[in-house]
Amino acid sequence: SSIGDKNLRVLAIFSQARVASRPDIPTVKELGYSIVKVGMAGLYAPKGLPSGVRAKLVDACRTAAAGAAYQRVSDTLGQSVNYLGPLQWSARIAEDARENKAVIDQLGIKQ
Repeated sequence: SSIGDKNLRVLAIFSQARVASRPDIPTVKELGYSIVKVGMAGLYAPKGLPSGVRAKLVDACRTAAAGAAYQRVSDTLGQSVNYLGPLQWSARIAEDARENKAVIDQLGIKQ
């Protein structure tokens, strides 16, 4: 399998399971490496955002992530969608920071 029109061969994916749109591509774990690392993308908003505005953003993101158009684009790109609400997203960011603490410290990144 290749990525878009770039003619780049995909060797493996970093996820728990194979991607439905590209079932021929193995996971890194299937190849014998105990690594599962998924890319993260999310919406960030300023601290202290009014609760009504925050609620509208949360609802819009939830609706978009569940929509057929978003799913089609994600499938085309070989990505899976795992919507996380604000509390789950914050927990995931904290977990990622813990997992990568050594690298974060080495780079001198302030949290």
